Amino acid sequence: MLRKQEKYIAYILLIFDYMGIVLTYLISAPAASILAEFILGERMQIFSFGNISGQLYEYYHRYHNFFLSLMLFPFFSYKFSNIYSVRNIARIKDALKEIDVLLGATCVLLVMYFALTPISTETIIFISLQISLLWIFFFTIRIGLVHFLKLKADDVNMINHILIVGTDSVSRQIARALISYKELPVKIIGYLTSNHQEIGKKIDGVEAIGMLNSLSDILRRKVVDCVIITEVIKDRGLMQQITHLCDIAGIDTLILSSLISGTSRYPYIERFDGLFFINYSATVNSPVEMFIKKGFDLLASAALIIILIPIWLLVPVIIKLDSKGPAYFVQERIGKNGRRFRMFKFRSMKADADSMRDALMEFNEMDGAAFKMKEDPRITYIGKIIRETSIDELPQLFNIFKGDMSLVGPRPLPDDVTDFGLHNKKRLSVKPGITCLWQISGRNQIKFDEWMRLDRYYIDNWSLTLDFKILFKTFFVVLSKKGAQ
Repeated sequence: MLRKQEKYIAYILLIFDYMGIVLTYLISAPAASILAEFILGERMQIFSFGNISGQLYEYYHRYHNFFLSLMLFPFFSYKFSNIYSVRNIARIKDALKEIDVLLGATCVLLVMYFALTPISTETIIFISLQISLLWIFFFTIRIGLVHFLKLKADDVNMINHILIVGTDSVSRQIARALISYKELPVKIIGYLTSNHQEIGKKIDGVEAIGMLNSLSDILRRKVVDCVIITEVIKDRGLMQQITHLCDIAGIDTLILSSLISGTSRYPYIERFDGLFFINYSATVNSPVEMFIKKGFDLLASAALIIILIPIWLLVPVIIKLDSKGPAYFVQERIGKNGRRFRMFKFRSMKADADSMRDALMEFNEMDGAAFKMKEDPRITYIGKIIRETSIDELPQLFNIFKGDMSLVGPRPLPDDVTDFGLHNKKRLSVKPGITCLWQISGRNQIKFDEWMRLDRYYIDNWSLTLDFKILFKTFFVVLSKKGAQ
């Protein structure tokens, strides 16, 4: 339905953005060299048919690394943000914000570029030209697209003609939402109703044009791009007839998921052995993004394990010198969907800390299944330092490398999931992590129920962008030692 048209427009804009990067690069590279020669007062080289190809190669070769890196930005912007969504594109103010995001990313690239390339007058001119021309190009393309969509607002080939099956409150809600969707041309041709008294009447500005069993006639007489079924149809045979007629006519059919089963936010179609199933996934189902997350976990944990070799050699020695007992603390924790694994930490407490816990329960400052207290007598001198700096958590990088954990995810709890209720078990539907929203929202300063709510919010709203935001904020939280105990 609308999603297809949104993607179509986004792909077109993506192609134009790539064309803009190539075009502005082809202009900026030679122009920067020519302007630099003019500004510095040096004699300009005269083009000739004998050496023009060599001169152009030299111009473009100087900045090819910058150009190749810049080509990645539209793709990553499309995959990991909403700046190519039609609602952002079709509003001039939002379109300008989108351009600023793209060029802001370019500025980040410039910092990297300057770190690898000597800064010269020619380089500064090139960068200024490239950014200025890109801004003009992006702005022009988006303004042109906005006007194009407005011109095509009445074009029958552009308009999505939608028929809604049902006249209940949900049907009217969807109708109002579609009517307000000004960014794409949408026309609701009418409702199909189960109440013959509603025929010919307008409901929230949309007319009921027929009974449920009149679908075949309407599909023959009217332009219909999509049929949305929102009302419960008690007659199963009639429901099958409606979907069958749409299939025969080649019309897209959308069925409100709550009419079939559950309230999952992520239903999708699966095919197995020639049969089709609607899979109501409890978590985000994006194989590409999940693959990237797993790959990033593996590569980042491997890199950090190597980089932190001095930590693995030095900290255990200091812990052993400070107190008796092993340098590492190993405890069984609960992972994805109840799987148990052995989690590693640097030991920050006395060796017999577990046996002392029951006697200290009255001083517990956390509610629920967690235990925390200020001035915990079980914490060693070195343990307090490595806790405040979160060094004690670093061995969990080995858990991430093994696949038991992720960099970002709900913290694994040692207690049985039944201790904090079935409604909180959803936090176990993803791999546990070293950091999550709880860590950047106050850690031990927030209540257990709020902690659980933040974990559920993370799962319901997961994206790669959210993961990277959490990792970025975690760095500053660790530096500030906020909520660390």
